[in-house]
Order: sequence, then structure tokens, then C-alpha cells
Amino acid sequence: MLSRYHRPIKAVICWLALSALLILLSLWSTMSSINRQTQQELLLQIPQRLDDALRYSLSDQDVIRTITRLVNDDLQTLDIGGRFPVIHQCRLGLLDINEQTSKQPDTGLLTVQNLTIEWLRNGIQQHATFNLRCEPAIRPLLLVNGGAALLAVLAIFSLPLPLSGTERSFLAQMYKLGLKHHQARRLIQSASPLNRTQQLRLELALSRSDTGELSISTLTDILNAPANIVFNHKAHSVTAHGITIVLSKTPYFYYALYAQRRKQERGGWILNPANDRPDLTNTPQLLSLMSRYNGHQKAINDLRDHGLRAKILDQNRNKIKDEIVTALGEELASEFLFETQRDERTGRHRYRLKCPASRISIPS
Repeated sequence: MLSRYHRPIKAVICWLALSALLILLSLWSTMSSINRQTQQELLLQIPQRLDDALRYSLSDQDVIRTITRLVNDDLQTLDIGGRFPVIHQCRLGLLDINEQTSKQPDTGLLTVQNLTIEWLRNGIQQHATFNLRCEPAIRPLLLVNGGAALLAVLAIFSLPLPLSGTERSFLAQMYKLGLKHHQARRLIQSASPLNRTQQLRLELALSRSDTGELSISTLTDILNAPANIVFNHKAHSVTAHGITIVLSKTPYFYYALYAQRRKQERGGWILNPANDRPDLTNTPQLLSLMSRYNGHQKAINDLRDHGLRAKILDQNRNKIKDEIVTALGEELASEFLFETQRDERTGRHRYRLKCPASRISIPS
């Protein structure tokens, strides 16, 4: 269950990571494309621009400024954005031309340095090095790549979680019992990942059912049942973990007595009586239960004649434990059994159900 709660957190982390990756890839791809286009454009334009600069400039710095202005004008004609622009604008700075240097301010956020162009002019080798500075278009960059990452994450996380080996084993058992494949898989996927209690419940239900008794609705109820115990006086049964257990009559009534005490009194403890003196406080309540809901007459007579004795209490607690453990297994049964304390005043033991009163449902 905890893993299911973590799933949205994992989705957010994946979205952030994928968004960052797509942004980096988008910038890298766009800058690489701009770099190639700019080099091609410069190879075509720089000889003519250099001639123009030399013709109209009076000094070396004038040449540099003129070339820079002319090539930047040419750069504006390049399609650097595409349909979803991630670069707001780019500008070229001329670093040097034929060993004449010019320090250009590096104001762009993204820079491709040492973009060198070589050509021949009047049979003499010429070269120029430019600095390409680009400013990202932050909003389109975030919206486009964040949106693409969101769609990808939603698609991935909308898929059902892969089943564990234990869950696949349960599916195989359900198939063998004749359940329809798509219904069985949907049931397991809806509860996946199965926690320990659900695994034990499903294992128990599958081991004790045949094709005539098992159904998807029954398994669904068992998997999703609250960890409560429900008493049924007329059927002498309890339902725990969604599984109904029919108990022997007399142990059932003793079990119901402990449950009623847990619900009625603070603490819910029943002190074992002394060996030579029965518990007359709880005798009337137990007699009422047994008489009203078809208890064994012999047990009723014994209780009426001798009261609630320590030996009989011990015997029935042991029978309750045996029958509940046999039905549910040790691990599932443990929370519906007894806990004990030594009474400081008498030195005798007292017992109550481990299960809190809020999880006990019993007829009044």
C-alpha cells in the first residue's frame, strides 16, 4: 500500500528529471544546428563582407566593427527557432581576423566559442574567429519540453504495475481453479502491490476453495476486508479478514463473552477466578448468551450449577485459539487471540482480546 502512495511522488520526480533532460537535449540540438548554419553562412558571406569592410573603413577597428555588423545582419535571416523556438536571439562577436583581436563582451547565456572561418583572398589564406552568443527563450523552452515530459510520464505511469513473482503465482492458481483470466488479472492488478496481510488472505482463500465455491467477488471482498472481527450468534461464527469461521458452540460463546467485555468495559480484562471459587460476575452474561442462542444444554447446566470456573475458562480459551489458528493460520489469527497480564492484587492472570474494541462488531 505504501508503494502505491509513493507512485505520484515517483511520477513527479520522473517528470522533473525528464524535463531537465529534454531541455538540455533541446538546447544542445538547437545550438549545434545554429552552429552549422552559421558556419555555412559565414563561409558564403565573409569574403564579400571583408571586401566591403576594407573598402569603407578607415582603421582596423573599423574593419572589425563593420564585419561584425554585417554578419549579424546576415545572421538574422537564419531560421534558428523552427516551429517551437527555444532560442530567443543570437549575435556574433568577432574575436580576431588575421591575428587582429577584438574583445567582445560575452553577454549571452549560451556561447559557442572559437567558431573559425578560413578562406582565400587574392591567393592569401585568411581566417576569422567569431564568438556566437545566444539567449534561450525560457518560456517556450520550459513549456514545450515540460509538456512533452508530462505526456511521456502520464503514458508510462498509466500502465499497470508489473506483477511480482508472488502475484503471478496467485494468478496461476486462480486460472487452475477456473476463474476467467481477465477478471483474475484485473483483481490482482487493482490490489497490487499486495501487502503481507493480503497475500496471506489470498493464499488461504485459494487453498480452501474449489471451482464451485470460489468467485471473483468473494476474493475481492477478502482482499479488501477491514481487519475487523464480526460475531454472528445465530450461526456461531466469526468473520475475520473477510473469512467466515464456524466455531464449536461452547467455545464460540466464551469467545463472545470476551468480545462483549472488550466492547463494554474499559480494558476488557476478565480475571481468571480462583480454583476454589467461581466467577459469579460474568456467569449471568454467559448464561444469557448460551440460553438465547441454542447453546449445549450440558454446558448451560454446568454453568448454572457451578458458575464460571477457571478450568473451564482455560479450556475454552485454548479451544478458541486452536480453531481460529486452524482456520486462519498463526499470523492472521494472532491479532484476534488473547493477551494476558498478571493481576497485581490477586497474583492471578487476566485475559482479554488483543483486538481493540473499535474493530469488534458483536450483537448486543
